[in-house]
Amino acid sequence: MNVDPLAAPRPRRGLAAALALLGWALVPGLALAAPDDSNRAASPQAAREPTPPPATQPTAEPRRAEPRRAEPRRAEPRRAEPRRAEPRRAVGGPGSSPAATAAPAVPPPSGGSGASESPGSGGMSVKKKHRPKDKASTSDKFDPDTAAASTKPWRGSHFIYSNVFTLISLAPGAALTYNPTYSMNFAFHPRWWFNKMFYVRGILEVTRELTNSDVTTNAGEAWLGDLTLQAGASKFYVIPKLKVALSGDVAFTFPTSKASMAATLIMGIGPRLRLSRMFKVLKALIVGANLRVTGYLHRYSTKQRETPLIAMCSMDQAGCGAFLNMGNRNRYLRVVPSLDLTLVITKWLGVSLSYGWLVDWLYGITDSPVDPSYVPQEPQNKRYYSYFAVNVFVDPVNWLEINLGYLTYAPQLAPDSSYYNPFFNRYYSTLSLDVIFRVDGIIAMFGKK
Repeated sequence: MNVDPLAAPRPRRGLAAALALLGWALVPGLALAAPDDSNRAASPQAAREPTPPPATQPTAEPRRAEPRRAEPRRAEPRRAEPRRAEPRRAVGGPGSSPAATAAPAVPPPSGGSGASESPGSGGMSVKKKHRPKDKASTSDKFDPDTAAASTKPWRGSHFIYSNVFTLISLAPGAALTYNPTYSMNFAFHPRWWFNKMFYVRGILEVTRELTNSDVTTNAGEAWLGDLTLQAGASKFYVIPKLKVALSGDVAFTFPTSKASMAATLIMGIGPRLRLSRMFKVLKALIVGANLRVTGYLHRYSTKQRETPLIAMCSMDQAGCGAFLNMGNRNRYLRVVPSLDLTLVITKWLGVSLSYGWLVDWLYGITDSPVDPSYVPQEPQNKRYYSYFAVNVFVDPVNWLEINLGYLTYAPQLAPDSSYYNPFFNRYYSTLSLDVIFRVDGIIAMFGKK
């Protein structure tokens, strides 16, 4: 008798259906597992496998909920995003924070620099910490050699507006003839620094006297001063232990004023050496000593008139020199030693003192008729001057300085061969009110910070 190989499991399949029906009636949850068992029994391989006990099937439902409990683990790659940004930290150097490196690049504002961040810091504190120091120190600001309010290459450039009047202008009865003097002065002192030591500088001034002038041809005439160009080195050497800084410059003077043109000046060359030291008194105490030696080149040894006293008379014609020369001899050498002291009381208030001597060597007199004398005479080929200055300066803002000054600049000898008072002279002492505009401070307001 032939036996169907699939006939053997059929009674068992009927038994499973009966048990499933009974389980559905007793336990509704078992009805879902019954079709699964029937499907497994449909294949020969499943028929040979033992059927798991029904009691273990309800415990499989919590296992299907395990992926839900693992949802916080699926969020871990989000917390690991800064780790994926670690290769980008090599742009700023090792040690940069992920927040600073993974942030998108933002263009810097006008006046800022996008390369101000450095390794080892993050956030906005990086830019503040490593931003270049644009403001100069108080000592550099009021140092006569630097006079810088910032660290820009154009630091120390000034535009100066001055009002000057003589002391005798305040006392009409001090002299037989009342001759007051009040003038305004406009000066531009540009300066350019190549680095912390070397710089070039220019000086050009325009003066206009508001009272009746004794030196101009027309009333209210403005006259131009000489153009001076300087090349210098600030504090190029510091003497050990003494802490004395050495500075120097060379000044070139060109005849752009009427007085220098009348003196037939070609050019003046004057090197200077300065020794200075700063002491910690209040904000700063700066003491300096200066020495400048200037040589002058002239076409003639005496000053010339603008026009000859006799028309159609020139130096080329014999006998006309007396009508063209003024007789005042020119100087060919000037030596100026001076001392200065600057006391910075606060960040916006200070006082300065300076005193100096000027010695001029004149061209000698040759081929001139001189009456014989039996008394030995020293050659009068020198002229002596002195100056004394006191200044009180107020610095309300970074781009402005107000200076109240007192100056006595006078010859050493009076007409009667007596000595003038070097500190006060009613004829030569002047008072001035200067308004100094710092170019670097003005540019900082409208340009780059």
